[in-house]
Amino acid sequence: MMMMMKYRGKAFRWLLENDVGYAIGLVSSIEREADSGSKHPLNVNKRKFVDYVRLFPAMAAELRFRELQDAAATRAKSSGDRGDQLLEFGKYRLKSWKDMYESTDREIRTYVDKFIIPKTCMPGSKMDQFKQYCIDRRAGEATSTSLQSKTRHSTAPATVTRPLDSDSETDIDDEAILAAVAEFEKKGRCLLLTLSYK
Repeated sequence: MMMMMKYRGKAFRWLLENDVGYAIGLVSSIEREADSGSKHPLNVNKRKFVDYVRLFPAMAAELRFRELQDAAATRAKSSGDRGDQLLEFGKYRLKSWKDMYESTDREIRTYVDKFIIPKTCMPGSKMDQFKQYCIDRRAGEATSTSLQSKTRHSTAPATVTRPLDSDSETDIDDEAILAAVAEFEKKGRCLLLTLSYK
């Protein structure tokens, strides 16, 4: 019998049959608490509830998934890389976004390229977030490939040489800077701005 929270007075079995998500969250919360070994009836009830839930293989699997999910979210937050998050849905739910996107497995590539990316998803859903990650990665790769291609096919970098003003040794001519920027934007290659001292 539950002695805690919103389902006080309900049987453990009733909770598992009627609100699995709540039960998983409650067990996760209880397991994060420091167990003082207290004999207080509420603490005893919590431990019995956790033991009962863990008797069911499906519930134990969901608890393990929750642990992996929390660890991946922590990793993504600390690394700043969204790709560390778990997919969290479908048969690949235990794989990270990065693993899914970078996979060379034909089945996974087909799943990402033919199912996820063209799919219209509910905004904000896990699938929508993963789809946006894939689109962002593709856009980044396209930009990188385009710049590499332009750099590979370009000739030697242009050099802009100009004498320094006699008034100031650090003053750079605005026209030279604008010309260099225009050249860079036009040809997509790195330019070397050289200052000559006279």
